[in-house]
Amino acid sequence: MRASRLVSLVLLLQARRRCTADELATELGVSSRTVYRDLAELSAAGVPIFGLAGPGGGYGLVDGYQTTLTGLTSAEAEVLLLVDLIGPLGALGLDAELSSARLKIAAAMPTRVRDRARSVAGWVHLDLPGWFEQAALPGCLPALAEAVLGSRRVRFTYPSAGGLRERTVEPLGLVLKGRSWYLVARRGQHLVSYAADRITAPGITAASFTRPAGFSLAKTWHQITTEFEQGLPLVPVRVRVRPDAVGRLRRVADTRCLADTDWAGVAESDGWLVLDIAFERLEYARQGLLGLGGAVEVLEPEQLRQEMISEVGLLAARYALAAPGPAMQPCGCK
Repeated sequence: MRASRLVSLVLLLQARRRCTADELATELGVSSRTVYRDLAELSAAGVPIFGLAGPGGGYGLVDGYQTTLTGLTSAEAEVLLLVDLIGPLGALGLDAELSSARLKIAAAMPTRVRDRARSVAGWVHLDLPGWFEQAALPGCLPALAEAVLGSRRVRFTYPSAGGLRERTVEPLGLVLKGRSWYLVARRGQHLVSYAADRITAPGITAASFTRPAGFSLAKTWHQITTEFEQGLPLVPVRVRVRPDAVGRLRRVADTRCLADTDWAGVAESDGWLVLDIAFERLEYARQGLLGLGGAVEVLEPEQLRQEMISEVGLLAARYALAAPGPAMQPCGCK
């Protein structure tokens, strides 16, 4: 453990121009006192470490110092090669670079580690589209990836309330959420996200930009999605539901209400339950609850109840007027 930490410390200093003891401690998950002790041991062992006091100071390696020591354990090497990322990175136009990097990583490993890592390569495969779906990848992804990696401003058109508008932003990262790609960017002083499949005519400009200090794509994306979800309205709906259909009701209700809903409900004399749930829109409530058929009855709001009555009436009239069709033949499906 200690030897691995010393290797990690050297690699951190090699990858960065200068780090404070507190920054190194955070990265390594140890105390600052442990970092000071490790730095002293490395210096005594001949690693050319220097330290500067005061604002802007910290620890670093003498310019030009490089170590060929990777310190890769078998488990670490397996993780690097385990997951097949060709699909997601291929969408960004980076599949060739990934394949080349994996070959170089494998070539630099000790034989025993390399053989084990190669044996598990690709054992985890990401197949993101759902069943019977074809992945529709936005054609703008390679250009966006190039702009992100090159820290170059990008210009594109994007739909808004007033129609298509041109946007010029500083692209900070790309996020694959489910089957959809999103661009996280800085526009003025604000961090915003754009659905990649709605971006058209992307063009990389000659203007470069500096990424915000301490920017974390994962934390920023979590904040964006949390604010988006919390900002969406919720429409309360009261229903009567058959006990055996509560599980199906959970699947159609808005996910934001799941934790706060009393799914035991209030039992009535006929065994049915009265529950208070929520949906983002009445339209979504109508669509979801119709799928439960006679296992659910809307009590409130009255508007939704009347819409359900109207929809059910239309269905009843449709089936009453429709002439019986020819008998269906078995399809042979299992």
